[in-house]
Amino acid sequence: MKSSLNIIIGTLIIGASIVISSFVLRSGDNQSNATSTDGHPLMTVEETATYLHLSKEEVEYIITSENRTLETVGSFTGDMFPYITINDTIYVNRDALGKWLAEASNNRRDYVHGLISQ
Repeated sequence: MKSSLNIIIGTLIIGASIVISSFVLRSGDNQSNATSTDGHPLMTVEETATYLHLSKEEVEYIITSENRTLETVGSFTGDMFPYITINDTIYVNRDALGKWLAEASNNRRDYVHGLISQ
């Protein structure tokens, strides 16, 4: 009888530990997702810089260089940096960013003096 009671108590303790640990792990995931942009289709320039491990200024330089190249040359070869502007705020398309990065990397795109050397 005493060993059955010990088994029941042990089982309850293990079960409670599993439930509590799952809540602790879940709350930790929610806190990390609060500052993450995962799942959102648009990112700010700051979020994009963090995502790409670049500075905000470097992301802005890429955008400016591509726009200046388009204006100067009159055309642009390849994918341009995927962004839209809403009320003077730039938002980057997360899904298209991967495609742009692959294409820019494969073509060894070089941003020099505010223009693109391809």
